[in-house]
Amino acid sequence: MYMWNMLMCRTIPVTRLLQCTLTVGFGANDRILAHRPQIYSWEGQMADGITLADLNEKHIKGCIRLGVEGGRIPASAISVPIEETLVKWKLLKNGVPTNGATMLFSDNIDEYPQFRLRMARFVGTDKNEFIDNQRVEGCFFDLLDAGMAFFFKHLNLGGKITNHSLQREEHLEVPYKALREALINSLCHRQWEKYNLTNSIAIYDDRVEIANPGIFPLQITPETIKESHESYPYNLKIAEALYKSTYLESWGSGAKRIMDACREQGIEEPIWRCDGGFVIVTFKRPFYGLSYQEKKPAKKNLWGNVAQNVAQNVAQNVAQNLDEKIIQIIKSNPCIKREDIANQLFVTKKTIERHLKNLGIKWDGHPKTGKWILQDNNI
Repeated sequence: MYMWNMLMCRTIPVTRLLQCTLTVGFGANDRILAHRPQIYSWEGQMADGITLADLNEKHIKGCIRLGVEGGRIPASAISVPIEETLVKWKLLKNGVPTNGATMLFSDNIDEYPQFRLRMARFVGTDKNEFIDNQRVEGCFFDLLDAGMAFFFKHLNLGGKITNHSLQREEHLEVPYKALREALINSLCHRQWEKYNLTNSIAIYDDRVEIANPGIFPLQITPETIKESHESYPYNLKIAEALYKSTYLESWGSGAKRIMDACREQGIEEPIWRCDGGFVIVTFKRPFYGLSYQEKKPAKKNLWGNVAQNVAQNVAQNVAQNLDEKIIQIIKSNPCIKREDIANQLFVTKKTIERHLKNLGIKWDGHPKTGKWILQDNNI
């Protein structure tokens, strides 16, 4: 009887047949992974050259705190050693972090070229010319923060006075909640073993595209993803950790929440597709193709007492825009530092501190492990 043992040599699958080592085609490798994902999955393998000291303690404790506050982790988790939590989340094997733990929390990514996010703002509707082209590296939280900052930098922020409030409500042209959910899903469910491929964000005049290496689960198609379905995470342990820390839901409801956010803001639902080994979600920008007259407010809202009000209105709108962006960034990452907020919004640290004070947003806890506390009127 022949004895087979499938191994992963770096990123190349090989198998042992008695005393011989044979290379396995990636098609066969996919079938093996599908049959025994709990044993052979990339996320479950012990990380090469990574130790506990490489994991970002602030990110881990921030996840634990969010999980406790969200009722998904017992309060006792705050006081137990981090190693115990990682073991429970199946992110630690024999004291060594797994690839999944590395992707989520590691500051040391030297051996992981796939931990990147490409971002570009193109001119027009194709890739011939760009006005901003960035590439960032880091763990899950670094990439999430960078991606959301890129959206805020290049998408329009508009507002209106609602019927139920005398205050101006401001929104990104594509809903923040939808973009964040789509980016989280893109990072969580991508095929991380494909080290030569990269997640990406592409902003065009007419659309926004978020892409990740991967395929749809066999049970889901680009058409049925909009219907009610179960959850089929490609990276089960990563998804479970993000669920426990409230970054993700476990019921296959991500697409629904994305569509709900778009409907709530009155824009078209996104379109999902699979193209060349990438899963891509596309949001249409709502103002593309409109004339200048259609985009701008009615004339009666712009004129009247201009000399007296224009300076005051401009300053007030700029401040409101900055307040809104600060709140959204903190919602995305409650543990973010003042300096990082300032860098994302291209303002000084003193400006951020002044706005935080005016908003009543305070830091709770130790300088390294605490988090920002939003007031009721900020949520």
